[in-house]
Amino acid sequence: MRKSIGILFIIFSCFASCSEDDIAPIQKHCKEITSNISTYKTKTIDLTGLTDQSGAIIGYFKDKDLMMANVTTTTDSGRTSDTYYFDDEKICCAQMEVYSFNKPTFYTQEVAAKNGDSVYYDDKKTVRKVSYFYFYEKRLIKWINQDNQVVPDNDRKFQYQRGCLLNDAEKLVKMLKEQNS
Repeated sequence: MRKSIGILFIIFSCFASCSEDDIAPIQKHCKEITSNISTYKTKTIDLTGLTDQSGAIIGYFKDKDLMMANVTTTTDSGRTSDTYYFDDEKICCAQMEVYSFNKPTFYTQEVAAKNGDSVYYDDKKTVRKVSYFYFYEKRLIKWINQDNQVVPDNDRKFQYQRGCLLNDAEKLVKMLKEQNS
């Protein structure tokens, strides 16, 4: 009987929703990485020409260990900045920032005036939205979306995001490790 209760407790613990305390060590680890960023060796991969967008991947290494990777892409209508944090080269957190421009960057004040438009690209009107993804042993334990809402782990998007982020993180590690050797 005690064994059955113990097994049920373990199963319940694995599937229970994560509390804020569960991500505190991950957040602490990410802050440590960020505070030590100036001490890390960097490797940059230029993405210009590989897509319709311009962009770059910057890997931050402590000795040979990848600690963080930042993937930035820019188009005329916006920019993304995806930061992946690693612990023993396994993803532990991802921060996805999306910057939406009010107008395309080429739509300057002069262009707008020629078109009789009073609205033109203004960086001060850029909208920033951020999502956070927390992982433990390759398992997505918490997703805080752009509206600062926790996405339930039984939502289909939750599992989809998990797969995409794990795949992207593995590709980043491989790409940056190859470039770093």
